[in-house]
Amino acid sequence: MTTPTGGGHPSTDRETGAWARWHAFPHPVLRRLRGLKWAARGVMRRVQGPTVLIRWSRGGSDALALDPGPSRTGRVRLNGPALRAAIGAARVDSPAAEPRAVRRFRETMGATTAGVFRIEFPHRCTPVSVVAKVFRPPAGRGDPRELAAYASGLLTRLPHPCAAPRVHACLRNKDGTSVLLLEDLGQQPDRMWRPMALDEYRRAAEALGRMGARFATDPPRASWLATGTTVRHAREWLLPEDWRSRLSPHGALFRRLTRASRHAPNVIEAFSDLAPTLCHQDATPRNIAMGTPAAGDRVVLLDWEMCGLGPLGQDLASLVWSLWRFAAVEQLVAREAAALDGYLTGIASEGVALSASRKREIRLAYLVTAAVRYLVEIANVARYETVDVATARFEEAVSLVTQ
Repeated sequence: MTTPTGGGHPSTDRETGAWARWHAFPHPVLRRLRGLKWAARGVMRRVQGPTVLIRWSRGGSDALALDPGPSRTGRVRLNGPALRAAIGAARVDSPAAEPRAVRRFRETMGATTAGVFRIEFPHRCTPVSVVAKVFRPPAGRGDPRELAAYASGLLTRLPHPCAAPRVHACLRNKDGTSVLLLEDLGQQPDRMWRPMALDEYRRAAEALGRMGARFATDPPRASWLATGTTVRHAREWLLPEDWRSRLSPHGALFRRLTRASRHAPNVIEAFSDLAPTLCHQDATPRNIAMGTPAAGDRVVLLDWEMCGLGPLGQDLASLVWSLWRFAAVEQLVAREAAALDGYLTGIASEGVALSASRKREIRLAYLVTAAVRYLVEIANVARYETVDVATARFEEAVSLVTQ
């Protein structure tokens, strides 16, 4: 078998076409049903819309708190005067006006996030709406990472156009929960069904490149920053070779990954030696707001719960590969090219020299992160062309380390 091409496709006839697709995965019908499950989830989200109206109640001493009742719909209790006082909302004719509606802003929650909601006020209020992010009580390790990031002032030092949402207030409730009241950046399209255009990928990647380059020479040092995230994932998923149970031992992809995985410890070691900088570590298109009147010319990164230290190039993997379930392989390759071009442009704009060795390190960090975070997951859904491209990226990382 010859080396895969830049697009990631094998070059021998026996390893392409229907034969390769059928023999690449055990139980291919069951595997493909998993892909249909994710498609069904996306359809339901599209039917419901990006935000869903929920029931809410008035009262309580806290400005905003989760309803302690048995409801699983994310109901909240609002104290209108306390909430307006916290965010400085003003209404011309009636300062006693209550919020108009509450919507669930995000379907999935993070490790420390109990809920994210959009609070809408009457049209004469300023602001008209805010986003409220509710954090669970800390489990003995201090404030949640996102709260610590805002409190430290680190997110105010991001280079333009990269930015974090502006903060109206941070509230501490009696039940131990915390509430972060953030600016509402307007209605965002569901990136799962309406992916960003290539120029938007390039612009988002340029903002990420500027952020990485700004902190490359002097990375932040704080105990709450996440460190070693990609290496930890590699030890949990890639090094144990979880993909073996997802691929057929008679397929070409299995043989290619077997050869590449022999060098996985060396790849992870080389990744660990790369210089750290500030990384968002969850820079998916769904966590990027841009192009709305509220965002203006900013590229606003949402959800800083995973922010930490990592090498230049690490954030590119989330930007390119996070929505692989709903993209054709040709779209992935096109996104990759646009994002890499924008990322390098952003780094150069911050005055960082892009020598051949620096470009190699950025490419290595991107390839390793993509393989660690997405390769096993992609193999589980049994999309041959996408696994093929992801495998080629893993092989490229091995070649960068072993050459």
